[in-house]
Amino acid sequence: MKPYRFLCQCLDSFASLHETLEDREWETFVRFARQEFVEGAVYAALRRKDELDRLPPPIRQKLKHMYHLNSVRHERLKGRLTEAIRLLNDRGIEPMILKGGLRILDPRVDPGSAFMWDIDMVVPMAALDESVGALVGAGYRPQGEGKEWTYHYRPLIHPSRVSVELHVRVGEQRDFLTPDEAWAEAEAIPLDGSRALRLGATHRLLHNVFHSEVMDRGYFLGFFGLRRLLVFVELCRDHAETIDWTAAADRMERHHLAHILRNRFHQAQKLLGLPTPDGFEPDRRARLHFRRCMLSIRWGRFHSAAGHFDRLLLPFDRHRIDLMYDCGGDSVRIAMSRARHGLRLFRRYRWNAWREIAHGGGRG
Repeated sequence: MKPYRFLCQCLDSFASLHETLEDREWETFVRFARQEFVEGAVYAALRRKDELDRLPPPIRQKLKHMYHLNSVRHERLKGRLTEAIRLLNDRGIEPMILKGGLRILDPRVDPGSAFMWDIDMVVPMAALDESVGALVGAGYRPQGEGKEWTYHYRPLIHPSRVSVELHVRVGEQRDFLTPDEAWAEAEAIPLDGSRALRLGATHRLLHNVFHSEVMDRGYFLGFFGLRRLLVFVELCRDHAETIDWTAAADRMERHHLAHILRNRFHQAQKLLGLPTPDGFEPDRRARLHFRRCMLSIRWGRFHSAAGHFDRLLLPFDRHRIDLMYDCGGDSVRIAMSRARHGLRLFRRYRWNAWREIAHGGGRG
């Protein structure tokens, strides 16, 4: 669709805007930007290109409004993140910052370009209780008293309504990227007066793909997820010399996800102009998946129906089941644990189990 192509041209740092939209297409353009959470990123990109005049004034004003909202939230999150790092440092803990938190700390990132919900950081399992105590002592309060958790402590909410999640694993998985591997290759973040870490470049790339395509179901539902695809492109361009492409491919292959990484490179090339590294050229499967994603954009109702169906299957995802029941990746044990988990949900919610799952529950 032309509005979606134009959206991608706006976000591509090196693309010229050769598409032109008709009056009736501008609202569709804004709707796509809102669905992908890239309204602020579009405004920032067009400002860098000196192309804001290409937008009709009402459309430009909508994007500018979201850009400023992002900027305000960015500053609020930055204040809380730097405070949280300091509080943990005072206890001798160096947290590993994940995802959007890295963009908050990166002075090169335009504050209004990124939409963010919360702050995610990893702490050693042995330091979890002390980390929680440090934040609670500074006014944070746990959300959802008594609820179970798997890979992070329940969200800690600051009075300013900023949420911090303390992870002990890198995402909702057990064996794709273990804590020991993540900590072993973690890099120091250059900060003034504080100490924090980030995943190594190869692990950041893998985490980005796994989080977008597996945890957030991008591959299974057939959507691009432009917000995370932009970060994927940025990682590939900024760290092309330090990413171990062979190790990344091998890890994806071991976990039967090699096709997902190939798909992601194809999407990045088609939508945002990223040159494809050697060995990741698209195959027939990647091209078909790209067409499927484009069809889901065109047929939004079908995509919405697929999302409702996927929520019913999500609690039984192999990575989540392995995380909860420690199946060791064994297919038979995973199948048995799925049955066990289904029975557990039925015992807890009875005939309302399907409704609980459909509204985001179902973790047991």
